[in-house]
Amino acid sequence: MKTAYKILTIVALTAFFASCTHNNGDIGPWFGTWHVETIETDGMVRSDYSGGYFFQFQSTVFCVRYSDEVRNEYQESFGRWSEDANMLTITFPDPAVAYLDFSAVLDKDNHFAVVERGNKRMVLTRTDVAGHSHRLTLKKIP
Repeated sequence: MKTAYKILTIVALTAFFASCTHNNGDIGPWFGTWHVETIETDGMVRSDYSGGYFFQFQSTVFCVRYSDEVRNEYQESFGRWSEDANMLTITFPDPAVAYLDFSAVLDKDNHFAVVERGNKRMVLTRTDVAGHSHRLTLKKIP
């Protein structure tokens, strides 16, 4: 009986970890962690951006993480993401859960145009509700 329990536990853990990384197939180049290298607002590079934001994509789950300069402490918020015809949508569905303040670039519902797509670099643009244009350059973290 103990052997059967151990085997069942190993099978369940293997299935769990395999499903976390494979998502019933391939989600394409989005999978993984992307460092937000630069943020431009209305054509000007944001001088107040220190480079501490990371986007993480897995299955349909999205995580935005802010890390301090020495990467000892961080804050993160979770939402959902989807892509349709070069439009990346990131939403934070539960308004009762506070998400990170992302310097006015992320709101509850976000629709980014994918300007440049690659396996190691992506460029996204978005216009916020106030009419400001944001351009984010992301670099894939190996």
